Amino acid sequence: MKKNILFFTLGLSVSFILAFNVLNPNKQAEVNEYEGKLIFSDCQPTNKNYEVVGEEKLGTLYNGMSYQALKKKLMKKIQKSNIQFDGLILEDDGTGQNFKGILIKFK
Repeated sequence: MKKNILFFTLGLSVSFILAFNVLNPNKQAEVNEYEGKLIFSDCQPTNKNYEVVGEEKLGTLYNGMSYQALKKKLMKKIQKSNIQFDGLILEDDGTGQNFKGILIKFK
């Protein structure tokens, strides 16, 4: 009887931990694809099982471009490098003037 109570309590505790820390539906989203690559814009993949395989910077030359034009220009620049990747994490330096793409490959 004591074993049953112990296992029930342990199972209940694990359920609460998972429900409140890991499975927060407000933090999950579906990302867009562009030219067959996953685009994580100002966010990180929830699947942390990936490696960074490259990085491409755009710098201030492209300041003032629309998001779509910036993404297109960055993808063209990346394709010239012939790096095999599954997704792209788009980031800026906080000023909105220097952009970079972090190339990732899922394991």
